[in-house]
Amino acid sequence: MKKIKLSILVLGILFSSVAFAQEQKSELTKEQRKEQRVDKLAEELELTEEQKEQYIELRQIAYLERQKIRSDEMLDEDAKKSAMKELRSGNKEKLSELLTEEQALKLQAMKKERRANYKQRHAGEEKPRKIICTKEKPQLEKIKSEPIDH
Repeated sequence: MKKIKLSILVLGILFSSVAFAQEQKSELTKEQRKEQRVDKLAEELELTEEQKEQYIELRQIAYLERQKIRSDEMLDEDAKKSAMKELRSGNKEKLSELLTEEQALKLQAMKKERRANYKQRHAGEEKPRKIICTKEKPQLEKIKSEPIDH
């Protein structure tokens, strides 16, 4: 009986410590997480303060441009995809101008490693389903609300 109580106590402590660790991680705000990512990248690529500031500015401008494209109701989905692709290639070019050749090679190696890790973690899994755009949501809701005839 003592062994059972002891094992329950140990498991309780273990689970509570895991929950506490996860809770601490989620306490960071979106801005703090973003800042951590930038700091980590700056450290790994050995960016100067000027490069770091330019990188942050580049990311902020890209974010605003993405928001502008997404909210533009004059563009259809294909036009939005095309605009996003163009924006990404432009940002990639601007980033390559910002980095030294050595830093660009490091970044390329980091991306390659991240892709390999992703593929390894998700090997054998189904591809994620298509994310429904905002224009398709009303149609989906209509379909969901219709009764199913058997």
